[in-house]
Amino acid sequence: QIIFLAADHLIQISNSKWLGFVVKLSVIVNASLIVLATLTPINILGHFITGLNIFLYAAPLSKLGSTLRTKNGAAFPTGITIISVANNAMWSLYALLIQDVVVLIPSLLGYLLSAFQILVILWCSGVLPFDLSFILLLCRERGESSKVEEQRARV
Repeated sequence: QIIFLAADHLIQISNSKWLGFVVKLSVIVNASLIVLATLTPINILGHFITGLNIFLYAAPLSKLGSTLRTKNGAAFPTGITIISVANNAMWSLYALLIQDVVVLIPSLLGYLLSAFQILVILWCSGVLPFDLSFILLLCRERGESSKVEEQRARV
């Protein structure tokens, strides 16, 4: 997923040398995982991978404010988001079957975050019968908080 998102970004930006970039990124990620798996205790490695998994599914939501303002869902790659929903749904079911909370929590969080991204994509397409613009109350642009504080100071 990291490789897909990084390659998608690189293709959209420069449209050149993306294959070399993907190979380099894949080697770095896999080599890092091998080193971490051999040198790090399993419980610390598990917490690290769980945090990375949650970060991976939450990262696209950093563009939620601009997506809701423009009603343009291009920031969320539809294909990978659908695959993420299905992947996390299967891992959540598996975790319930084996009764493993350590697998269930990141899978369930990943499922919820990915399902929310699908909801935003559908809203941007005009498919949903309800409005999601109320979520903009929770989203602030960078530097917007300082503007609000300056306006409050003037009053």
